Amino acid sequence: LATYRPSTGATRRTALVRRVVLPEPGERAVHGNASLTGGYVLRAAALAQADGCGLVLAHSHPDGHGWQGVSGPDRDAEAAYANLAREITGLPLVGMTLAGDQSWSARHWDRSTGRDVEATYAENVRVLGDRLVVSWNDDLIPPPSARRSQVRAVASWGERMHRDLTRRAVLVVGAGSVGLDIAVRLAATGVTRIGLMDFDTLEERNLDRLIGATRIDAWLRRSKVDVVGRLVVLNATAARLQLETSELSVCEPAGLAAALDFDVIFSCVDRPWARAVLNSVAYAHLIPVVDGGIGVDAFPDGNGVRVA
Repeated sequence: LATYRPSTGATRRTALVRRVVLPEPGERAVHGNASLTGGYVLRAAALAQADGCGLVLAHSHPDGHGWQGVSGPDRDAEAAYANLAREITGLPLVGMTLAGDQSWSARHWDRSTGRDVEATYAENVRVLGDRLVVSWNDDLIPPPSARRSQVRAVASWGERMHRDLTRRAVLVVGAGSVGLDIAVRLAATGVTRIGLMDFDTLEERNLDRLIGATRIDAWLRRSKVDVVGRLVVLNATAARLQLETSELSVCEPAGLAAALDFDVIFSCVDRPWARAVLNSVAYAHLIPVVDGGIGVDAFPDGNGVRVA
């Protein structure tokens, strides 16, 4: 058993596994399979409630590969404790399964109550360590097929890695020169869900850096996310691109909630407080944030610059 904290975005819910609660002597029986005692569940649920957390029930399928379904005994065990866990913690029970190839699957027992309780399956499970490893629910997020226009990218890291990378939901915060370049390259690689967030509008002084923006865009004061979004669509190689644009700041509640809907965030902002918010997102919500920017320093005599 384990505890989790909920992380809720605008449309997405994530359970952040926080603390493993190992069984004490007499709280688990191994008999070819394994079963837990009610006392173990009650103890772990009480610890979760005291920490403001929900309860996770995890087990393994040593011979399994990839995302796992729920067998009859698995369902009976998790459903039996779902109502108890929700009554004590106020949060749905999360069931997790570890396959023999180290793939995880997960579900929230959040629908109905009593004998009619049912689970909602997760889209993916993300494991963060020295690298990000994602296990995918292919029924909910099917792997995109590689296209002829992506042959160079596939050749760089292989079909399996390409399928993994291109179905991650990636958000670019800041639609300036750096954000534009990253967003367009993500689209060209074949990423199927890209988000753009920036509350600013295009001005004529931006045209020397936003390659692809036009004087008409500046004259009409179009939003930067609309201009960059147009260029993303033009360069996308995915068969079906899901583009989400937000004229918001990540520093406001609605912008923060939208950011929590993504698997990876690229920080392309030019203000310290936006970076601070994204830094807290990385630590508090376990969403990898890649920070980038361009530093330009003028020489003292005014005859040159240094770019970093």
